Amino acid sequence: MDGRFPVVARIQVRWRDIDPLGHVNNAVYFTYFETARARYYEEVLDARGIGDIDFLVASIRCDYLSPVVYGETVEVGIRVVWVGTTSWSFEYEARTGDGRVVARADSVQVRFDHQTGRPRPLDEDWITRVTRAQGGPPAQKP
Repeated sequence: MDGRFPVVARIQVRWRDIDPLGHVNNAVYFTYFETARARYYEEVLDARGIGDIDFLVASIRCDYLSPVVYGETVEVGIRVVWVGTTSWSFEYEARTGDGRVVARADSVQVRFDHQTGRPRPLDEDWITRVTRAQGGPPAQKP
């Protein structure tokens, strides 16, 4: 995985991931991206449990580039592309162990206070941690 991605989730393809055509089902990639989001929160934002995951996924989309089969390993790189007041965008790139890019995706998350039911602003600590992990600040929301 290249240096653009400060966090990489390494995922062994499971038997249950495979569809009747013999490759990873398209819906399973969203679970792979979810694994990468959780890893990002653990490694960059110091999440220690489910209570520390303070966002909702507002949208997600994926481009499938090459099939993956049982027995392969998928590495999903993830990084923050832009930040707004309460939301941000993640970019994902999924590769097999031999470096073949198999999918690219992006998602928008909203930081959310589950007690009040309202969006919550991204604070300086959040921005500082992301900036440190990625070697520079993300862009502002377009």
